[in-house]
Amino acid sequence: MALIDPKYIAIVQLEEALEQMGDDAELLQEIIDIFMEGTPELMDTAEQAIADGKLDDVRLNAHSMKGSASNICAVAFVETARQLEFLAHDGSLEGADDLLAQLRVQFAELQAALATVDWGAIQAV
Repeated sequence: MALIDPKYIAIVQLEEALEQMGDDAELLQEIIDIFMEGTPELMDTAEQAIADGKLDDVRLNAHSMKGSASNICAVAFVETARQLEFLAHDGSLEGADDLLAQLRVQFAELQAALATVDWGAIQAV
């Protein structure tokens, strides 16, 4: 049984995430809810930090986004957040706005993908 519409597999690999959670669908759902609720604020904070030139704040926010996205195996989002984190770590914000814009698009794609999950069916397995 696919946990998510196959067209979204490149966006979020829920089977792998569920396995990481010891096949605990309820725990995975909680982790996803936390990610979906907290990430918009992290993106907004990162945007302000970029505007203010605060490298450490950009790096920390990107690191937080990367970590929480890795919990749900949102591979592309993780990679973009990693790029933003390392950009700031290396002392530059050149291209940071573009990476943040990419994260916002990827987050919207994640929202669409996760809206297709039938949690009742997953928990019944």
